[in-house]
Amino acid sequence: MFGKAYREGGYDFTSYLLSAEALLKGTNPYTVDTPYPYIYPLFLASVLTPFTLLPYSINNFLWFFINVGSFGFSVYLLLKIYFKMSPSKQVFLFVLFFMVIVLFSPIQIHLLNGQVNFLVILFCTLFIYWNDRNNKLSSLFLAFAISLKIVPLVFLIFLFIEKKYKDILLTIVFSFISVFVLPFLFAGIKTIDYYSYYFDHFIINAFSTNLSDNSIAVYFTLTGFITSFFVSLKSFGIYVQIISAVIILSPIVYLHHRLLKENIFQKNLLLFSLYSLSVLLISPSSQTHHLVFIIPAIFWIIINFYEKIDKEKRWYIFYYMLVFALFWAGNIFKHSPLIFISIITLFIITFIISQKKIRLANEKI
Repeated sequence: MFGKAYREGGYDFTSYLLSAEALLKGTNPYTVDTPYPYIYPLFLASVLTPFTLLPYSINNFLWFFINVGSFGFSVYLLLKIYFKMSPSKQVFLFVLFFMVIVLFSPIQIHLLNGQVNFLVILFCTLFIYWNDRNNKLSSLFLAFAISLKIVPLVFLIFLFIEKKYKDILLTIVFSFISVFVLPFLFAGIKTIDYYSYYFDHFIINAFSTNLSDNSIAVYFTLTGFITSFFVSLKSFGIYVQIISAVIILSPIVYLHHRLLKENIFQKNLLLFSLYSLSVLLISPSSQTHHLVFIIPAIFWIIINFYEKIDKEKRWYIFYYMLVFALFWAGNIFKHSPLIFISIITLFIITFIISQKKIRLANEKI
């Protein structure tokens, strides 16, 4: 990490800091001269403004441990959601160990490049953790996740199906404060100009009608998978992305409606796994550090592997090894569809587990 942090141009976190400095100085954070342009809402740049007062070396240490801590705390929260109490040290270390084994490549790349996704997944996990406990906190954490990266907007579908319209409104209000009001305190009316530039140069490009070839260097989106075989469809990029989103979200919405009718153990955790996988599958781009959104689904297999006995445990070992093999093969063969297939496999496994739980619930009735 330090090797990348001190090379010419630095790494992604260097860009975040430079954009925070630009925000303080009254210049456009999106036009900072850096190899890694700042491509997020201004919430992150605003939050990092105090970091600009610290030495660069200390910032690098802080950012590293903030990310490691976010990853570890996310796993801990998933365990608390599953057991509805604080997990034992043994269970936590078991799950953490196997999580790192599967996700070593994206974890390493994420930390080496000083990315922000561990914070995003932490806020998403906090959203699910507080969902049935405190709607204000739940909405606040989802707003933070959306304000860091736009893709967690998919969880608004979760709230809509749950008919939590007040939570949706709270999330929108908190997001507006984070994305517009907070940077306005630093940039004033220039905030509008900055976001105009952001929309024209980043958002429109992300959903352009023509998909670029570099999006499939490592691809795991459904759009990337389809256009890798049917190259001519790249010229219909936005339409392919919309169709891909409908294909991925339709079974999740169907399952969500079914789960609402049953008193299913860990309904929210199952749905969290599927909606998180949907973030990967419908995202406009495929970058390795995005793969942290696979964490909830991998967690589900690992914790069931830990808990189940005899025949069921053998099945979960098979699931785990299958995903592990496909995922790691995909990290070795970068231009292959293996990572995409591993995510789809996880998607199908989680869907089957959910259907099984519905069946068992009906049998008990």
